[in-house]
Amino acid sequence: MKPLERLTPDQRPILRIVRMHFRDDCVANFVDAFADIQPQVAAVPGCLGVMLLRDAADVSAVSTLSLWANAEALAAYRNSALFGEIWPNTKAQFKAPAVAESYFWNPSLGFPS
Repeated sequence: MKPLERLTPDQRPILRIVRMHFRDDCVANFVDAFADIQPQVAAVPGCLGVMLLRDAADVSAVSTLSLWANAEALAAYRNSALFGEIWPNTKAQFKAPAVAESYFWNPSLGFPS
């Protein structure tokens, strides 16, 4: 596999991190819903992995990490019917706006399973 710096932008995997703060009464609902949603997102073409992280200090904060084959795959998911179903329901449970960041991912690092 080519080193990251030798990959063209359309070949670079993207790590997407979305940090969300939920209303206290919604955290458990989201965590349960994610268990059902995760396999659907993982099955989206170009998704190389997706997981949920719970904040160690703030019980209302969770983050999703997803790894995408490239920026185009992430954009296709964000424009998909599945995302259109998931995001409005998720967003309605927030107590603060989500923060999403995307990073180029070095394929040699792998992805936690």
